[in-house]
Amino acid sequence: GEGEPLMGLAGEGGRKTPLSLEEEWHLRLIVFVSATLSLAGTSLVLVSMYRFRELSKRFFAMRLIGYLAVADGFASIFNMCGVLVDTAYPAADGAPGDSPSPLCEVQAVGLLYFNLASIFWTSCFARTLYR
Repeated sequence: GEGEPLMGLAGEGGRKTPLSLEEEWHLRLIVFVSATLSLAGTSLVLVSMYRFRELSKRFFAMRLIGYLAVADGFASIFNMCGVLVDTAYPAADGAPGDSPSPLCEVQAVGLLYFNLASIFWTSCFARTLYR
């Protein structure tokens, strides 16, 4: 990115060292590939539910899995957006800024909401199976 560099693990003396552009690119690639695989899994679950709709109508747990898949799918989409978003919004003079970009804020809200929704749907599913 063109914003401030991402900070890596603590180096000598406990100071954090900035990641190189190559290291940042590798991290973004890993996030993109894992989000793509997650979206593919979400699609597989939703297509299976559509294909076997009779089971989805009969078993409440199947519907909960569908809701969980939708939440995870949107979380994957927001993770994919993170690959394209720089974390720092450049100032008017072109220097790296301190405030996050608007797209970064939208991504943060989306990730927070859908990851939390995923946790809640997982809890509902566990409670349903426990009964």
